[in-house]
Amino acid sequence: MTPGVIFDEADLAERVAADRRAGRSIAFANGCFDLLHVGHARYLEGASHEADRLIVAINDDHSVRALKGAGRPILPAAARAELVAALRGVDYVVIFSGPTVAPLLERLHPDVHCKGTDYTTDTVPERDTVRAYGGRIAIVGDPKHHSTKALLQKLADNGSRTADDRRTADAGSRPADDVRVPAWIKFLQRKRVAIGFLLAVAVFWLARPTPFSLILGALVALPGELLRVWASGHITKGREVTRSGPYRVVRHPLYLGSTILGIGFAIATWQLVPALIVFAYLAITIPAAMKAEEAELESQFGREYAAYREGQAVVADRSFDPQRVVANRELRTVAGCVAGIALLIVRMIWS
Repeated sequence: MTPGVIFDEADLAERVAADRRAGRSIAFANGCFDLLHVGHARYLEGASHEADRLIVAINDDHSVRALKGAGRPILPAAARAELVAALRGVDYVVIFSGPTVAPLLERLHPDVHCKGTDYTTDTVPERDTVRAYGGRIAIVGDPKHHSTKALLQKLADNGSRTADDRRTADAGSRPADDVRVPAWIKFLQRKRVAIGFLLAVAVFWLARPTPFSLILGALVALPGELLRVWASGHITKGREVTRSGPYRVVRHPLYLGSTILGIGFAIATWQLVPALIVFAYLAITIPAAMKAEEAELESQFGREYAAYREGQAVVADRSFDPQRVVANRELRTVAGCVAGIALLIVRMIWS
């Protein structure tokens, strides 16, 4: 162990108190740090510039296993702590347990809580805790193009690839994700909005809505849109495996909400043929989009997503954020629903 750097929580609290008496400011960073890479180094280097002292809190082995899945961590907590303690700019290292670092923040009250660039100041899970005691949140480090998951995947790929595989790859074979997800599924995922627009024209033309069907359809569609808004207020697309809000109980709440919306609009048409068109569209495009998205998440997050899919990941304590709804462009879907209802009303009057 690196002497004078790695502490338990009680001893660390005394060190922090002494630093405050001396007028020094405190920055705080946290993570698993399982297999150190350049992204970790740049994150901690950036955090060290935010205050006079830098504390790095490291997840214990149990919490890493809960977050990342079976087979993790690669290194035990003591080894990870010693490696981090050897980095330039790190003053104190502490190992913490539990699903969140919030209790440690509440105990130490660091001046600055530093997170990596896969977050914004409004998506940091502990933001409410930090703001409650008057702390500041800083986003530091370089863009997150590095990850332990990617390193492990590369090592696994290199270890399992045969000489024939290498020759095939050098000859320009398709990437693994293209083999895993058929081209027609990717096509449907990319073009489902355009296809849906064209079918919507046909549905509108064939629909014969009534006041009763419009009210009934709207009552069915409303929960679907509310579910989508709820999910959009939690998800940070492409940056994490979201485990809060509706993602605690269902893997694809956005697609589930879209399905409920579609059923509501099918009911509102009050005709069999347009309703069948809607159901066929949902039955073909939604499963394809879900399959393509799951393949992408598995490729990007590896075992972390596998643990979530199998129900082994720890749920995240994150509150609904309206700014995420805006960032995820869910207001467009809301506007589209309103426009769809308005068009069906026009169709009812016209017919």
